[in-house]
Amino acid sequence: METIARVAKEKHTDVLSREEFSAATGISLNRVYQLFDGWRDACEKAGISANVQNLPIDNATLFEDMRRVFVEAGGICTRTKFNKLSKFSGDTLKRRFGVWHNILATFRAWLVEQNVEFPFLNLLPTGSANAIDPSGADSPSTRSTSYLEPIQPGKGPTYGAFLNFRGLQHAPVNEQGVVFLFGMVCHELGFVVELVRTGFPDCEAKRCVDRRNDTWERVRIEFEFKAKNAKVHPMSGCDLIVCWENDWPDCPVEVIELKTAIRKLRDSSCMGV
Repeated sequence: METIARVAKEKHTDVLSREEFSAATGISLNRVYQLFDGWRDACEKAGISANVQNLPIDNATLFEDMRRVFVEAGGICTRTKFNKLSKFSGDTLKRRFGVWHNILATFRAWLVEQNVEFPFLNLLPTGSANAIDPSGADSPSTRSTSYLEPIQPGKGPTYGAFLNFRGLQHAPVNEQGVVFLFGMVCHELGFVVELVRTGFPDCEAKRCVDRRNDTWERVRIEFEFKAKNAKVHPMSGCDLIVCWENDWPDCPVEVIELKTAIRKLRDSSCMGV
């Protein structure tokens, strides 16, 4: 019940669907039904309302929430970060508009059409959303095809410094790179991963605290490119931040900076440890 209430609070809503809860927590609906008479019963006991009608969400509602997320985040964040902060499942936008570029372009078209003030309008892409009706519902006529668009000169992907660490050629430049790198070295750092999800916190794992007696502890991990990015979350919800760069020296929870951890692993390898 505490987890249901927490997810609703994080999504800034008092009406929560089963799908949103499961996506944010990784807790199966079967587990909910083992403990409660149903989703409505679980939500009522948690002090919120259950969205059991599964009614289609209109585009305006989705875009208004998208505007809120970007304003609170201070800019156009990644899709992974957006999914954590949005009230709605990221799959809803993906099914309706396709790839992230198309979602952002359609959002921009809606802002212009509705004359909605938005401080980061010039950072949103244009183009592929022209064939999409920004006021339409989730119907075949308003869905866009997912595809990779040609890279324009000067607008290609950016890469981190050369890392040449095992199968990773460049240092991470975003949260996804941190997740990938942690997966490469988690065993050597003393962790086994239980699950990875898009909701907060990103990962549940176990850490070995006593190899001699084979003793482990549960750890809730939040992945970030820089540690301070985690400030948008309540730190009581995680035990550890894994990042590429630790820019939060007074962080209230433990921080593992992969930049430093990789250097130590390389040094140990060079010494034959």
